Amino acid sequence: MDRFDETWIPDNDTDPHFAGMLSKPFVRTSKQVYIGPLSRFDYCPEFNQKHILIVLSGPEPQRSILEKIILHTCDSIEAPIVLVRGSDTPITQHNRTAFVVHDFADTTLLNQLMCDASIIVSRSGYTSLMDILKLKKRWIAIATPGQAEQEYLADYLHENRWAMSVHQSEFNLATALNQAARFEFEHPSINTEKYKETITGILSL
Repeated sequence: MDRFDETWIPDNDTDPHFAGMLSKPFVRTSKQVYIGPLSRFDYCPEFNQKHILIVLSGPEPQRSILEKIILHTCDSIEAPIVLVRGSDTPITQHNRTAFVVHDFADTTLLNQLMCDASIIVSRSGYTSLMDILKLKKRWIAIATPGQAEQEYLADYLHENRWAMSVHQSEFNLATALNQAARFEFEHPSINTEKYKETITGILSL
């Protein structure tokens, strides 16, 4: 990174630091520029609660392992569920009628699905963190086992009450939803437009 004039960090320079220690260099220099969190999504025009949204992502076999856990623990849930799989491999058979499955979802569709969700279940990656906190949605975060940064962020999210974290090995969808109903979620203020100031500064040189 020393070869570059600047390193842009997608987080705040002051609290709240959305990535916690992950975005705090051990040695701070003038080359490190905090441009604020980034998100490809638009703010929700209204807060709907049409369905439970589950978004799967990440490497195999962990993606499929979590998908099987969810399919095996969703039968007792009465609310409609939308599943974005992140894969086009054949899905395990399920018996739910109020169950909409998308193998993939582009930005427009995923933005709408998130805005229409009463709660979101997904991995605890930093991109998901920035997107979901921007939309101010209730969130159950599940770290991908063995991915240290996601495990750290899941704990950090839970500690700040920005999301409820559940370990994959202990995950049961019905149980997690019941726990989330009692969880006191907090929605921090988040500005995803700050990067424009940095770009404007570069263009004015």
